[in-house]
Amino acid sequence: MLIFPFSGARYAGAFRHCVLIFLGQELANWPEISSKFSDWSKSNVVLPRTLLVASRAHAQSLWKAVKDKTATGHTDILAKGKLTIAGFDCSGRIVEAGEDDTGDGLDLTSCFACATEEFMRQASQRGDVVVAAPPGFFFAKQSERYASHFLRAESLLSGTSEIELLSMAILPKFSSFCEQEQSSPTVRIFIDSMAIWPVAQMLTQLHCTTATGVRRYSIESFHGYEGLAEWEPLPDAAFVLISASTSGGLETKVRTKLGLSKKVPVVTLIGLQSDGQVDECIADESQSTCLFRVPRQLVGEPTLDGLRADFQPDVKSLPAGAESVRVIGERFLSHNNRPKVVRMAHKSLAQKDKRTLAELADAHIVLAGRRKAVGSKWWSLSLNIPALIARYAAPGADGSCKLREWICNYAAPGPTVIIYPEDLGSGERHNERLAKRIDELLKERAPGTDTRVVDHMKLENPDEDLRAFLGNAAAIVASPIVSDGFVFKQISAMLRIVQRSGPRLYIALAVLPESDARLKELASDIGSNSADSAYRFKHGFTLPVGRIDKAVKWDKETALLDEFIESCESENVDVPPRLLERIEAMRAPNGLSDELAFMPSAGGEPQPLSAGFLLWEVDHPQEGSNFGAGVLLTVATFLEASRRARSGDPETSLRSGVFQQTLIEPGTFTRFNDGAIQSALLRAAYPSELDYAADRAASRDMARLIAKFIELHKSPAGSAAPEFILALRLKKLTLHRDDLPQIEHACSSLAGWLAVLARPLSP
Repeated sequence: MLIFPFSGARYAGAFRHCVLIFLGQELANWPEISSKFSDWSKSNVVLPRTLLVASRAHAQSLWKAVKDKTATGHTDILAKGKLTIAGFDCSGRIVEAGEDDTGDGLDLTSCFACATEEFMRQASQRGDVVVAAPPGFFFAKQSERYASHFLRAESLLSGTSEIELLSMAILPKFSSFCEQEQSSPTVRIFIDSMAIWPVAQMLTQLHCTTATGVRRYSIESFHGYEGLAEWEPLPDAAFVLISASTSGGLETKVRTKLGLSKKVPVVTLIGLQSDGQVDECIADESQSTCLFRVPRQLVGEPTLDGLRADFQPDVKSLPAGAESVRVIGERFLSHNNRPKVVRMAHKSLAQKDKRTLAELADAHIVLAGRRKAVGSKWWSLSLNIPALIARYAAPGADGSCKLREWICNYAAPGPTVIIYPEDLGSGERHNERLAKRIDELLKERAPGTDTRVVDHMKLENPDEDLRAFLGNAAAIVASPIVSDGFVFKQISAMLRIVQRSGPRLYIALAVLPESDARLKELASDIGSNSADSAYRFKHGFTLPVGRIDKAVKWDKETALLDEFIESCESENVDVPPRLLERIEAMRAPNGLSDELAFMPSAGGEPQPLSAGFLLWEVDHPQEGSNFGAGVLLTVATFLEASRRARSGDPETSLRSGVFQQTLIEPGTFTRFNDGAIQSALLRAAYPSELDYAADRAASRDMARLIAKFIELHKSPAGSAAPEFILALRLKKLTLHRDDLPQIEHACSSLAGWLAVLARPLSP
């Protein structure tokens, strides 16, 4: 859901001062819309008219709910001014919802175009969309010229709502193109970068929502200027999306390749004003469209506080003393800003975290690669929830209980509703179990306490009994484990609708956020309170683990291992039973235990850990082959601590600047030389931190180490060789192309299942 102000004066005077609520395909109900609008209005001036845009069917249902007086919460929006509800169809036409659903209502497509333009205008004032080179630097263009700024359209795509908004702006032109090419069984869409693939995919999805007939939609990237030389499309009709352009030169080259210019509409998401052009969105209704053109006189963050106020797109030669910066994906490289190779140091991890991590590993509570109950995704790190509940919710040997302590000290007296996230899937109901344990402790503290235990979906449409109970009840929201706490934020928003005030206690036994910043954001979001009632957040422990769910590509690993097993079966090659067990466990919802967290060694054994692991604070040595998941959690926490530069030492900080990439020093894999630690480093690190192709010297060192590990695959020193091979095959770890022959030579000596796994790396 997007909410932002815009002016629709070019469409009609009545929409001069307007706020857009864009739902896209989201089926949000009135209470949810009202809650988001109320939150937005606290920090923004509410204009006299509101335009709500949703899919046509949903817009009609929202309109009918208002008309039938069955809607709840919409009055908060109506109280601010006039509300117009409109729906879009598969053609991109936006029409006001009304009594009849014939699509003959007021056409608001042009008004929505004004809103899209305002969205782009606001985005162009951000430093991540229009990126400025530092003073004294210029971006080197592929045309052998230079520019003061760089347009980065992928920064516009920060979420599903933004992607839908941009796709809706393009949809009328795309629908018109599809209508003209009805005889073609395949609609071809060409994009200049996979970064805008979500827009192309959403475009086809929106167009196919109610469209009749069966057509194939083909999306293909020609990889910008670099890929044009090898791109050989058939000269025929096609729809082209270009992420960003300052001169239109790329469009000209694409049209030359496709030949039929009259059948090739081209849409550029963000461009640059030509000389002398007025500051407004230009839309050539024939074949070329640019959603928004950035003015050459910049405002906002791209100006670098006035140091770079002019967008110079075509500098023929560098000014005296200036240097060039080359664009490589999302990074910028120059000879003064080569990748920084970082030496990892255990001091980056706080002592209290070392103690907590050691205790969790010793108790074997940590799980890796736990498949989610819904969908085909994984939690890279999770916990054994029954063991976690036993640790914090049951009395210990000394009779103490952390959950009882929280309830006694922080739970408000009197009637209490206990809310837990709905347990998904057909597994055990751990969330409900924790909520019932809290109920027991409340009644143990004060017998006769009136309580209700409900899952959070009951708040969406509470019955009369629950609604009345919520009127004077305190609330406890509990979940055994949360990451960035989206479900707590969702429950908080629901509570603000059905229970305007009252004390609230949020309880999580474990919190594994992406970063400290995300943890603070969660605490702020659920703790914000304009009333006098206390809002508190209690947790057993917090361990920021970075973006590990994105760092570990479980889906790609599963697909690769399935192909590997098929190859072994067809060639009658024996596969270690532990590896087969691991593959089956990856498909199950219970997660990977310590022994299955990583690929086994060449001999089929779990990855070992020797005594003296510096990232654990222990009273007695911990060693063996059953600590894999605990080591993965430890290393993920360690790397995130290094990224936020907790130690203050720049030499051991993984923090990346915009103009400099950071790499994990290859020597890290020799200092942390146990198979379990090496495997955890390969999985918990970000791909950019293992992209040694950008530094020739680091790539040579890393290639030499990997080759040696592969040669020693039968000994403990090379136990992690399968993980290194897997990382290379998944492109998690990247070497310079000149160093690949060294790996190929090392792999040529392998035999058995490991040889099959490494075959794509062999000559």
